[in-house]
Amino acid sequence: MIDKTEDELDIQTLLAGPICMYHNELILDKDLEWYHSNRYQVIDMDTANWSIDSTIKSIYECLEIYYDYADNLDAFNDILDDMRNRKYKGLLLVFRHFDNLYDKDREFCENMLDIISNLSRRWMVTNNFLITNIQTNDPDFFLPKLGGVIPAWNGQEWLNSNRK
Repeated sequence: MIDKTEDELDIQTLLAGPICMYHNELILDKDLEWYHSNRYQVIDMDTANWSIDSTIKSIYECLEIYYDYADNLDAFNDILDDMRNRKYKGLLLVFRHFDNLYDKDREFCENMLDIISNLSRRWMVTNNFLITNIQTNDPDFFLPKLGGVIPAWNGQEWLNSNRK
């Protein structure tokens, strides 16, 4: 794992992939401060009480999208692809307590993250960044390849012993 420097947290994250995992919320909160101060639109979502059926609608609400879009992953893909905003360097999606949602429907969650991962590459072509931080209460949480990359733990929690 490449050591992240505070000056380039976004680049260091993207070098390991567009999805970064966190266990400790204090570490996540510190990194969110960096993103806020470096021209990122940060959408911080607590998924602890979300149901799978309401996930897309809940994300739309957090993104302040109130149009009548379909509550499915195809529509989510289209909406997220249109979220680029030159006012910001990028968009950071934060899913807190993601393991609770993941345990309800792994396939849905993996498909959602796969969409985000694939869109992240498209955004980079236009010099925008799409990054996702996942916070989990499970220090041993693992995700398979998403968008061709296995999501990595953040630099401070990369070692298993740092999450225990």
